[in-house]
Amino acid sequence: MIICINDKFTDKQKELIPNRPVLDKTYSIRDIFYLPTGLVGVHLNEISNPDLPHPSGLGYFEPSFNSERFTNLDTTPLNYNNEKATIKFTINDFVGIN
Repeated sequence: MIICINDKFTDKQKELIPNRPVLDKTYSIRDIFYLPTGLVGVHLNEISNPDLPHPSGLGYFEPSFNSERFTNLDTTPLNYNNEKATIKFTINDFVGIN
């Protein structure tokens, strides 16, 4: 379980992502995404959102949340080297590049 420590979103994010994490609420991670930008995104079991067009024009994706919005319940930073963490796909898989 993780807890939300940042529920501030831009107006544009609020427009595009109707279901968002709430400050101090606990969640469980459904998927982890290691992005080419170096950021780590997560999908949460308790939240799903409609798919958005991918900026590349090659399909649609469910938006993920920046992992920095969350911490472990004991307030230690999230550790993505945990063996339980799995990568569903990389951006290269999404756009069909191997």
